[in-house]
Amino acid sequence: MEDQDRDHISSRSHFSGRSEQELDEMLDELRAGKIGINQPGQNSSEHDSEDTPEENDNASGTGNAAKSKKGKSRKEGFNLKDEVISWIQVLVAAAIIAFCVNHFIIANSEVPTSSMETTIMAGDRVIGSRLSYKFGDPQRGDIAIFIYPDDEAKGIKTYYVKRIIGMPGDTIEIRDNQVYIDGVAAKNPEKMQLNYFVETDGSMLSEEQFRLLDVSKADRVLIDGSYNPQYMSMLNIQPNANGQYNPIYHFPLTQKTLEVAKKLPVVKRVVLEPDPVGTDSYYPVDYQTGWSRDNYGPLWIPKKGTTIPLTERNIALYKRCIVNYEHNKLEVKDSKVYINGKPETTYTFKYDYYWMMGDNRHNSADSRSWGFVPEDHIVGKPIMIWLSLDKDRSLFDGGIRWNRMFRWVHPD
Repeated sequence: MEDQDRDHISSRSHFSGRSEQELDEMLDELRAGKIGINQPGQNSSEHDSEDTPEENDNASGTGNAAKSKKGKSRKEGFNLKDEVISWIQVLVAAAIIAFCVNHFIIANSEVPTSSMETTIMAGDRVIGSRLSYKFGDPQRGDIAIFIYPDDEAKGIKTYYVKRIIGMPGDTIEIRDNQVYIDGVAAKNPEKMQLNYFVETDGSMLSEEQFRLLDVSKADRVLIDGSYNPQYMSMLNIQPNANGQYNPIYHFPLTQKTLEVAKKLPVVKRVVLEPDPVGTDSYYPVDYQTGWSRDNYGPLWIPKKGTTIPLTERNIALYKRCIVNYEHNKLEVKDSKVYINGKPETTYTFKYDYYWMMGDNRHNSADSRSWGFVPEDHIVGKPIMIWLSLDKDRSLFDGGIRWNRMFRWVHPD
């Protein structure tokens, strides 16, 4: 065995030239496992990686040929039709996603009027959530986005933003601008506005003072008192010593800005705008109730499953719900009421209804004008103001209301 091992080692080229003694010592170390040798057929990495110049040239030529062939294959494989179809698929998918987000998740809209000031200002861009009422019912005090009732019959959808004041089954009443629910005074929104006449000492209000009062150019009116002296007298505003009226302004104020206006050195008198009685522009418009903007009701708000008698007064108050929203045909013939061709003495409501009002109470087209809002018209509620533009100022002169951008819309 020893002779065989020695013969095996001595046969390797890298052991050639060594003495017999050296080979014996190496054999002993090998047996002890102190050194190792390459197995037959194994070559060093350096040897494996070395190629002759001819082999390198051939490999390079083959690689270039392969690359050239691959590039050519790519060019030959390009198909314009497939590329166009691919882009169309991407665009269609993007359009479908945008449609679903806009119609089922997010409502992005601009508030063009001042009816919700100063909670939401004219020029505010709001993002609304359509999921707000998918998992819960509207609550009193919520600011809601809903479809304007009068536009549905025209086949168009206009979205309004108002505050939910009355709930299904409530009896609502307004006395001297104060809302009552079932006979109890409701909490007024903190930023609720009413119109006032403001008389100065003869000075004109400055732009800085108007901004202090949060009054836009669209909301302010300078009145010539001599045009209607009887009305001015009713407001307890009299001509000055020269027989002329001091500057008189008309604009909305919150309770907070009302106190600020009263403290301005140039302001002489602040008077609440009287209720414009004698107009027929309040719901129901075709029935004499004697109700007005600031003194309205009492009026019961329809609730799903509740039955009412079909009296003349109830038909006037609830015909819009029965016909327009619940899609029935109502006729009165020979003092009898017919619904869908059948004589009826009572009616049971299919939907819940809500009473909506703007926070700018004297400058808001709301339920006092067009009545109740059915539950299926409520889309969602605004959650954030992402952009606010002041129409009275340029973009480079305070036209962007930075302090209102990316603000959550709070109902309080």
